[in-house]
Amino acid sequence: MLGFFYVYLIYLIMRTPIRWIEECCDCKLNKIDISHIEVDEDIPTYQKCLDEDDRSWTLDEERLLRSYGLQTMMD
Repeated sequence: MLGFFYVYLIYLIMRTPIRWIEECCDCKLNKIDISHIEVDEDIPTYQKCLDEDDRSWTLDEERLLRSYGLQTMMD
């Protein structure tokens, strides 16, 4: 517990200078511009990309989860 206390104390002391350094570096770095990236929307859904083995495994897993009362996929 004493070790966790020391780690937390160091965090409390050093978080302000570290955040100040991060803010200074962030202002000087160029921001990433993603406006020129084209989105390929012709990609099929995850379920349609699976091969037969993976699809059967996913369905078996969903059946098992539903037996416990959980539902992760739509019908």
